[in-house]
Amino acid sequence: MSKFIYLFSLACLLILTSSLRTKKTRCMGEGDNCDLTAYCCSNLVCKDYRCAVKGTPENQEEWTPYGKKCDWFHHCPKNYKCESHRCIINTKKIINSIAKNIKERKTSTVVLE
Repeated sequence: MSKFIYLFSLACLLILTSSLRTKKTRCMGEGDNCDLTAYCCSNLVCKDYRCAVKGTPENQEEWTPYGKKCDWFHHCPKNYKCESHRCIINTKKIINSIAKNIKERKTSTVVLE
């Protein structure tokens, strides 16, 4: 049984690494996103999850909650979502909360009348 588990986990690991390797064939230009699946072209380096010119200092963007750079360990504030390692406003969530408030106001005015 232990040989089966060992071979199964080895197969899963090989599949995972090969899929990441095939995805990492994209070369990204200056200012484009870079991470485990995409690398920077020619003389560019990955800084703050963006391709930048060599010599660009690290951490130009601050991590959340005070900055706008995010990942699995640095979460965005309420009504924001982490997309491409940057906190952006979650318009869908805001629209839903506005619609909910309007609906609650309509039901409350009906009760008052």
